[in-house]
Amino acid sequence: MQKDKDEINVYWSPVPPEAKRKWEYPIHTYLEPSLSYSNLAKIKVDGVTDFKKCPAYIDVLKNMYNLHFAFDYDLHINWDNETTHTTHLDQEAFEDHVWVRSYEKRMITLIHPYMFFTDDDSLILEVTPAYLSDNNFVKSTTIIPGSYDIGKWCRPLDCTFVVHDNINYIHWKREDQYCYVKFKTDKKIKLNKFSYTKKLDSIVETLIESRHDKEKWDGKWEHYYSQLENTNIKNHILTEMRNNLL
Repeated sequence: MQKDKDEINVYWSPVPPEAKRKWEYPIHTYLEPSLSYSNLAKIKVDGVTDFKKCPAYIDVLKNMYNLHFAFDYDLHINWDNETTHTTHLDQEAFEDHVWVRSYEKRMITLIHPYMFFTDDDSLILEVTPAYLSDNNFVKSTTIIPGSYDIGKWCRPLDCTFVVHDNINYIHWKREDQYCYVKFKTDKKIKLNKFSYTKKLDSIVETLIESRHDKEKWDGKWEHYYSQLENTNIKNHILTEMRNNLL
């Protein structure tokens, strides 16, 4: 794919729930990432209040995108009895999307993954809580932050969070923002949406399974990154993404 020298291609897609990998799953209903600067765009500023011209503000929001929930949902959590239920959708949807990692640590994963990958040699993606957003999910939880190189590693990006103390009910609406992803570069980002396929899933699952090789993995990124750097896997991934652009 041709690109401007000052532009980086980032390929992205929603990923069906891992539990069943339903290829008929309606991922077309998932929302595209939106630029985070739009969150404050409506604020009128002038004179000494014009923070929008401040280089510190500009640098923070450069190439930062909002990720949005694709459907209305809620969670009712009984921490003492270690039970969770919802009033939305059905039990199958709950099992597909909700993983309570620890009641003691108040940690939950909403299986609502997006995938990002680039044909550049290196591009750091950083995940942070949606601190410029205002909704019940943001007020009730803290997203687990993180970063990795999407030019050297390919994996689904889950929504894992810790529920604040004294919170036992969380709800959100379709389009609510739940986290930010920032691409750490001064170049322009070109987002290219693709359809996540069975072939791509097979490649990605093989990569993820490598985490269980404890003899080689010492908790550092080098073990992960070497699998793409020392093989032709990255070319196979990019070929599959480019062949299924939407």
